[in-house]
Amino acid sequence: DNWAFIENTMSKFNQCASKGFALNFISNKVDESHKQDHLYYTDPVAVIELAYSFSRRVTLRNDYMPFEFTIFVDKRDNFDSKKVIYNKYLKYC
Repeated sequence: DNWAFIENTMSKFNQCASKGFALNFISNKVDESHKQDHLYYTDPVAVIELAYSFSRRVTLRNDYMPFEFTIFVDKRDNFDSKKVIYNKYLKYC
């Protein structure tokens, strides 16, 4: 069960990491002509939803190789309100 493995791996990474973690995947947004039977193709939308269960600071990079993506989960949940661009909107946070 590949998806259960991904969930378990993210959970373990989350337990062990103090600042964050990253995982690399082969995307299911691949051309059918390039698919191989022995590979697992992951839905980037499902991965980003899972990543948000560990942090509100998530980055998905899908711009460096075709058919591949990396999810970055930043566990640091603080920010300096003096360094935000739109201070007037802080009251909505």
